[in-house]
Amino acid sequence: ENDDMFGCHPRCAEIGITGDVDLVDIEGPFVTIALSGRFWHKRRTVLHRVGVHVSQRIPEIIEITLEDPEMAEDFEYNEDGELVLDKRSPDFNGDREMMAFNG
Repeated sequence: ENDDMFGCHPRCAEIGITGDVDLVDIEGPFVTIALSGRFWHKRRTVLHRVGVHVSQRIPEIIEITLEDPEMAEDFEYNEDGELVLDKRSPDFNGDREMMAFNG
């Protein structure tokens, strides 16, 4: 049922979208997840959408957090502020900047 929402599908993998969401823990109404791979959307957007998806199916859930707060960042920088890792997938259709501009 959730094949469109979660997991890495062949078409996505072909164009470099390898992002995955893993369930780490459920403790009462608190859910912890992990993000790995490369997402087309901003990681914070992915986190929000996962939260909406889970909350719609399990209304008792009151909080969804990341195992490591750094998982929410799309970029990693070294101590000098230089970009060392871009965690985004390639912009396969060229509209990422326009979507970001439009909110």
